Amino acid sequence: MLALIGGGRVSSYIGREACLKGIYFKCYSSRNNNKYDNINYRSIIQVPSIVLKSSITNCLINWSHTYPRNIKDLKRSIIGFQSIAKMIDKHPKVKFTFVSSTSAERELLDKSIYGSSKRLGETILLESNLTRSQEFKVRIVRPGLIYGLESCPIHQIIKLYKKRIKLNLGREDANFAVTSINDFTEFALNSNSEFWNSNKDVFGFYEKEPYSLNDIHNSSSSYAKTNKLNITLTNRSILYNIMELLGISIDLSLASIDRFPSTDSIVYNYSIGFDKYIKNLCIE
Repeated sequence: MLALIGGGRVSSYIGREACLKGIYFKCYSSRNNNKYDNINYRSIIQVPSIVLKSSITNCLINWSHTYPRNIKDLKRSIIGFQSIAKMIDKHPKVKFTFVSSTSAERELLDKSIYGSSKRLGETILLESNLTRSQEFKVRIVRPGLIYGLESCPIHQIIKLYKKRIKLNLGREDANFAVTSINDFTEFALNSNSEFWNSNKDVFGFYEKEPYSLNDIHNSSSSYAKTNKLNITLTNRSILYNIMELLGISIDLSLASIDRFPSTDSIVYNYSIGFDKYIKNLCIE
């Protein structure tokens, strides 16, 4: 029923939930660590040779170049998306949805290589709609910062907060959008959801309230100890440059910018909500 192109923690989580729910699931990834019915390809340029089984009705594309840094990486990203587009064109009766990002908003394109990469992917994949029927058109979903995974940066910030370390990534009052991995997965695994049937080509999927690091720290302060060591990390700080030299990659290009999106989001009921998620982390 569902196929997924791409690897990573979000893909692994969706695969696990699909198996638990008894949903037929196939994941096509270059990563060997995705164990949920995974089929490996060595390079993204091999994707056009993928032939989806007739039982596959929906395909989620969760692929992107990880931490693109320059024009060379953008060119590689373009090649990757062109390869995926060729695979899409071979399957006119399958519904495809591409997982983009709120970083791909128009007003942020000159500030983030990652966002520009995602936006290029959107443009390339949407070209397939010129030859596809309305029912099987390619759709683009833009989630916010996805929370709820063990690797979630919010989870790590709360852990440090409990150890009396207050970590600020960029500007404390910069607003951003958030999306629960549970809510995202529920819509991805439901073939009747707006993920697969929206009348819009491009739509957001995030909670309606904007959040900032200030909100996170304020929500955490009554649960964590006082007298904290304050550490601020920006893409111009000495500590950030040291981390880069050590090979530790953190994209802070948008961390000091208000980036709550203007693209309309699907309206939905949250399974938990971000405020409650933070409070649950604080009392663990």
